[in-house]
Amino acid sequence: MLFNSYAFVLLFLPLGLLGFYLLGRLCRDIRVSRAFLLLLSLVFYASHDLRFVPILLGSALVNHLLARAMPRTIGGRPRPRLWLVLGLLANVGALLFFKYTNFFIATYNQLTGGHQPALQLLLPLGISFYTFQQIAFLVDAYRGQAPRYPLLDYLCFVTFFPTVMSGPIALHSEVIPQLQADDQRRFQWENFARGLLAFSLGMAKKVLLADTLGQAADYGFASIPGMNTPTALVVMLCYTLQLYFDFSGYCDMATGLGLFFNVKLPQNFNSPYRALTISDFWRRWHMTLTRFFTQYIYIPLGGNRRGMARTCCHVMVVFCISGLWHGANWTFVVWGLLHGGAQVLHRLCKKQVEKLHPALSWLLTFSFVNLTWVIFRAPTLRDAWAFLGNIFRMDLGPLDLYLTEHFDLVEFLWLRLQIMPTQARWNLMMCLLFVAFALVASIQMKNTDERLACFRPRFSTMVVCAFLLVWSLLSFSGVSSFLYVMF
Repeated sequence: MLFNSYAFVLLFLPLGLLGFYLLGRLCRDIRVSRAFLLLLSLVFYASHDLRFVPILLGSALVNHLLARAMPRTIGGRPRPRLWLVLGLLANVGALLFFKYTNFFIATYNQLTGGHQPALQLLLPLGISFYTFQQIAFLVDAYRGQAPRYPLLDYLCFVTFFPTVMSGPIALHSEVIPQLQADDQRRFQWENFARGLLAFSLGMAKKVLLADTLGQAADYGFASIPGMNTPTALVVMLCYTLQLYFDFSGYCDMATGLGLFFNVKLPQNFNSPYRALTISDFWRRWHMTLTRFFTQYIYIPLGGNRRGMARTCCHVMVVFCISGLWHGANWTFVVWGLLHGGAQVLHRLCKKQVEKLHPALSWLLTFSFVNLTWVIFRAPTLRDAWAFLGNIFRMDLGPLDLYLTEHFDLVEFLWLRLQIMPTQARWNLMMCLLFVAFALVASIQMKNTDERLACFRPRFSTMVVCAFLLVWSLLSFSGVSSFLYVMF
């Protein structure tokens, strides 16, 4: 059950909200509503695979116990570091086992010519996100910056269904105090209205834009051999925009769902394609992941306090980990190293970069991001090089008209409503206009957090939200997973 499914929108969410606020009104003990929220989150998580639930709960229980054990003494002497090390080993070990065991086996076979069989392992949904979230909690507990939360509150924080799949990677101090607030169980019209705006915008981004662009991107990456330069450029741009609207849509929907339950989640996405430098890009893309790497890896390594050479090494380590975190494939590692190298280059040439015209600086940054997304998306490094080769060999043939058959939104508008002729040339023109609109929207239009900052309840806003939700529901052509769920 995903956010963009009939079961979630028409059944799970309405019943969940009704039960949560009804219990909040009828029961004096605020823990009852919290327990219902925990049950709701576990049902949501179990709907993907019931076998994932013991892993999630086991991880949460172990981390909660370790955090509680930290202030205790062994042999009369405080040893909080021992429990921190055990916690880090447990969390990183679980992540390595479930996500990377078969990657290590495949790499070993490639290097040695061996034939070790891959293991039949589950990949628990969201393990990359809730593991990092709990590592941050353990480190804060070790530093004395995390209170001794009740188990129920901590479990609600870890399993909270708007964030458990793909983040944001929220800190305990951002969520648990909101869950503990007495007014959290009381329905608040303003939060609900703001949540409805965020959720409807996110749904439209995912269903109407990302899924439509994804059809063309999937076709292109499955047809790399023989693809000419114009087609490769359009496919690359389609994936760049698909990833943008898919992840932005998820972040908006998670924000909206949090507000439905009176929980304000941290901002995770801030129009990254407006960035003028690669450093600016990473301050805007997956902001909570960048924050985690900065606070819990980069700074503990030494940050920028030990000279430029050590700083550059720290940056490369962080981006290597970031690449590997995104997936068990060498394409992600290379993607991370390229972004790390770009960050290092920006640090070394900062004065020269600042002298560039903003338009040129944006073009260089956006082009670099586009080209590296190709490596990020390609199944193998060989496919990535072949795709990039198609771009740079300058084969200026006609655009592949078969791409137009993969724009379901175009089909919805022009075939079902018969507003325009359906000849190939019209489809091609409309597809290019659709891609151009998506590009302009990703750069120029206000993002959802900007809209929420100046939100005022209006009848027109309600109409727009209703229109987007209905249009999105009518456009469901099957449940398509969010891209970051796979990471």
